[in-house]
Amino acid sequence: MARAGKRRSRRAYEERGIDLHNAAYEEMTKEQLAALAAKEAKSANQRMRRLARAGYGGSQPTSRAYGVMQTDISRWFPDAAKFSESKGTYMKMRVSTIKAILRDFDYYKSLKTATVSGTKKAIKAQRKGFEDKTGVKFISDEQWERFWKSGVGKFLFTVFESDNAVDFIFASPKDMDEIVRDVQAWMEEDGGDRDNQDEVARLLGFESLADARSQATKAANERKMQQAGEDTGAGQ
Repeated sequence: MARAGKRRSRRAYEERGIDLHNAAYEEMTKEQLAALAAKEAKSANQRMRRLARAGYGGSQPTSRAYGVMQTDISRWFPDAAKFSESKGTYMKMRVSTIKAILRDFDYYKSLKTATVSGTKKAIKAQRKGFEDKTGVKFISDEQWERFWKSGVGKFLFTVFESDNAVDFIFASPKDMDEIVRDVQAWMEEDGGDRDNQDEVARLLGFESLADARSQATKAANERKMQQAGEDTGAGQ
């Protein structure tokens, strides 16, 4: 039996152009609604499988749509691994519940990351936004994914202030793959103590937190001088 759990806000649906009172659903019988729900469930499960095969699923999905669907499976079908594709399952529900689930299926389809190609585009946009904002460059989308999906990026941003984390990454003598490997290993082995800033700084290749700050300041000054030289050259 499905349970309602915490529902998505009305605004979330409206922002996606989803009618909360779909006229088509209102005209359908319970049996028709159940059959449609089973059909949409099969499509949603197929999307999740494709995303998972492409590496965008799992317990820490890169695809936002995958994560949303994963959460809603637990909400509507506790202890299930996927959406029920059985018409009989929906026939046991209230009509209002079936309609609510159908609205959720409409919601998933409206998300750009519901497809592999859409998720790839979203990853590229996220990477570009991060690079433009911080100056930290990744050699590929795959490297960016490893940095962010692994939790290393978020972890470093919680250990240090965001600006400091970016400066430390930029100034680190290690390349990005080494940073991800060493920090992730430490997180897995020691639980990732967010209060041990000296140790995390050493994982980034510095002698201590103080050394990280010093090297980051030096690197920032060098970037400013380089930028100033480029600006001067451009004006000549």
